[in-house]
Amino acid sequence: DTFTAAFIDCDIVLVEGDTQTDSLKLEVWRAANDTPPIADSISNVCAIVTDDPIDRYHPVLARADVTSIADFILYSSRHQK
Repeated sequence: DTFTAAFIDCDIVLVEGDTQTDSLKLEVWRAANDTPPIADSISNVCAIVTDDPIDRYHPVLARADVTSIADFILYSSRHQK
């Protein structure tokens, strides 16, 4: 809510590190970090971006596939409500 006025005319705002709001999340996950995905602990992760094998019910997007990631973000933002 603090930044709402600054982004009032924006169609999409991407925020890194937001785990506290109810907004949809796109998690970038790496097995090498040796931590579980945050998708295991919060419910509003809508997809996981990773090149590592992962068994989750979320859509998994390849890190290098920027077009698919952008398409997913645009699709999700249009169908969120």
